[in-house]
Amino acid sequence: RVSFFRMPNGDDGGEKDRQMLAGWIDELEHFEERIVCQQRRVDERWKQTKEGGVVGLHEDRQEGTMEGAVKRFVEAPFASSGLYESLSNLRSTLRSWDAQIASAREAATILRSQSAVEDCRNRLHGSLGGKYEDRSDARLVARTERAHELLNVAENALSRCAADIEEEVVGYLEDCRPNICTDALDEIVLDWNTLARKHGADPVSLPEVLEKMRAERAAEAENGQALPEAKAEEEKAAEDVRSARVRLSQARREACASLSREVSSCFPALGMMPHGAVRFVARLEEDAVDSESCAVATDRPREGRPVGDSVGFYLRRRSAGGTEDVTIGTFDDELVSQNGFREDRVEVAASAGEKARILLAIETCVPGAIGSAFSSHRGKEGGGRTGNDVEVSNEEEGEDATDPPPPAVVLYDEIDAHVGGRAAVAMGHLLVSQSRQGGQVIAVTHGASVAAIADQHVVLDSSIDNAIEGGNVEFVSRGSDDGVKVRKVEGTERVAELARMVVGDLDVGESANSFAEALLTEGMQKRREVDNLLL
Repeated sequence: RVSFFRMPNGDDGGEKDRQMLAGWIDELEHFEERIVCQQRRVDERWKQTKEGGVVGLHEDRQEGTMEGAVKRFVEAPFASSGLYESLSNLRSTLRSWDAQIASAREAATILRSQSAVEDCRNRLHGSLGGKYEDRSDARLVARTERAHELLNVAENALSRCAADIEEEVVGYLEDCRPNICTDALDEIVLDWNTLARKHGADPVSLPEVLEKMRAERAAEAENGQALPEAKAEEEKAAEDVRSARVRLSQARREACASLSREVSSCFPALGMMPHGAVRFVARLEEDAVDSESCAVATDRPREGRPVGDSVGFYLRRRSAGGTEDVTIGTFDDELVSQNGFREDRVEVAASAGEKARILLAIETCVPGAIGSAFSSHRGKEGGGRTGNDVEVSNEEEGEDATDPPPPAVVLYDEIDAHVGGRAAVAMGHLLVSQSRQGGQVIAVTHGASVAAIADQHVVLDSSIDNAIEGGNVEFVSRGSDDGVKVRKVEGTERVAELARMVVGDLDVGESANSFAEALLTEGMQKRREVDNLLL
């Protein structure tokens, strides 16, 4: 059963439900009293029956029937599941006994009617054919009179038999039956079934329903005493949630401002216009929160976003004639507009190449992303920390707090797509910086600038039949119609591959190879610069 008083209806705090529960308990307790009274009455009537009847024979014959039914009903407590069954069994036993008494009485009544004897006399009288008065046939009359005498004997025997049935059989059965009214038992069974249907329970489990109601009322009384304390704890917890939300939002705003500065500082190296002309802005966008319910961070979607804080990424561009950029972290739209800047979301304002460079800058700067995970792990191992590392005190970490290790492999699939020139070189520089923090960085690229700065150069060639003869073949896959070969290139082979990436199939002589060698030299120099910074 559902404890309904824990779900109050209206503004009365559940008082109507409590009154209904009390009424139900009173009703069932009154019914319990009726059952107990009936048990006492049945026990008294049974004792009277045993004291006044043929006790010895009665006990021998009725041990498993009437006496057993009476004992089971009288001794069953109301709270037991067997009470309803014992009541039904006693009721059935009494009805069966009454049927036996009625059958014996009917037998005596049939014998006393003597309709068969009287009919026989009439038939015998008709057999004389009117010769009884004149006795013209003496032999027939004598035989008929003899039959009449025997018929009188049979009539007397049937009368004695009927009297014996009434005295012995019916009397014995009546002496053995306790003076228990079956109508009273029928009324109790009817009320029992009605109450069971009312409470949606099986008749056998109705006493259990009463016990559960009593337990619910006791629990309600106990809960009522503890309610003020529980409300105070709830209010304190709600205030703690509100305070935590304020602190969390402030921490997020500070993180957004820091991220805006760090990512924007990468833009000049990535070729995204002169310093200050384009800024990256991470803005905390707070949703309206119900202060009463403290629904600050749930999974319920609202207009496609969860309830609570969210972060938007924007690009801020200086218009022609605009003044110096406003302070990073200032998100006043009117102030931005007055200083000649325009803001749009990254997904709207940035080109495909800019999106790729922004992604790499975020991966390098943001706490918890690939680049900072590398640097954080390296710092903990004693390899030094970079400016992008996030310092965490021992108190914040906890004595047993440990950061997960950096990823073993990071794969960038054409991160330099739509990027060329100095921006591509700058992206290669950032990739090298990440690789020096730990783990393996793999960059899939079609750009010679990024390929030249890598420590190792691996070529994926889908034309296996044409390329299988040369090169250092590391792995060949023939799982489909178009096979793929992976081979590592070094020395002159790497120079040739970089030249091919630059000019394709054009025949430009040695100039392409010279350019490729210059790219390799520049890449080696960039790697050394990164290594020196990390020492």
